[in-house]
Amino acid sequence: MSSNSVRGKLALYRRCLNEGTRRKLKAVCVEGSRILTHAVERGWQPDFVLISDQASKATLAAAKAASPTDGVHSLPEHLLRPLMRIPRLDGVVALGQPPPPPPQLAVAPTSRIVVLGAQDPTNTGSIVRCCSAFGVDAVLVERDACDVFNTLAMRSAAGACFDLPVHPADAVPQLMQQRPTLSQPLPVLCAVAHGGVAVEEAWRGLEAGAGFVLVLGHETRGPGAHWAAQQAAAVTVPTARVESLNVAVAAGILLYQLTRGRPPAA
Repeated sequence: MSSNSVRGKLALYRRCLNEGTRRKLKAVCVEGSRILTHAVERGWQPDFVLISDQASKATLAAAKAASPTDGVHSLPEHLLRPLMRIPRLDGVVALGQPPPPPPQLAVAPTSRIVVLGAQDPTNTGSIVRCCSAFGVDAVLVERDACDVFNTLAMRSAAGACFDLPVHPADAVPQLMQQRPTLSQPLPVLCAVAHGGVAVEEAWRGLEAGAGFVLVLGHETRGPGAHWAAQQAAAVTVPTARVESLNVAVAAGILLYQLTRGRPPAA
């Protein structure tokens, strides 16, 4: 993906601001020194970094610490700033390839798995951040869902997409095939806006420390019909005064209940 000239790198980054082009080129665009540093600490290496000629010493240090394969290149502020989807961040952007795909999904009775079907980037990023915070083992991204390495999703995730294994859509059939072979049940819980049971009821009869599959579907359509064949339990967060919760808010509550809120083992 790299280009020899600074002008070529600038043009390439501009092309990748288009989400379709970015995904076609299998690129990751990182904005701001905070997420850049987080990604590098998790082992990501950019192809190149572009930095504003007005950047602070701290931002410059973060750019150099990223050790991009094609170097750090300074641009006039008026050229760098339009590249940024979030203008208030410090003036540095980086482009590289996504992290290598994780090994084939291996499911255990204690696995904590989230299946992600949200399409809004800010919802996607917030959910991934919750997954990192509550110790989820793997995220499975359904075919029509937002890419977790979407620039706005990464910002909402505060870089958490670099923290845990993110599996593509073909891991969902692997999950379905492995569940019946487990020595203990691995319950599937589908978050729905209305008509589901409380987590405590869905969790009844399961041992403390058991794993789970939490399905967070499309914002309006909910989980796909294919989950019905998995004997999934529909779970709902009870609310007052409002019709339902945003899927990312619901994800945080449900993951807390499924992890921190679980009674300790006897």
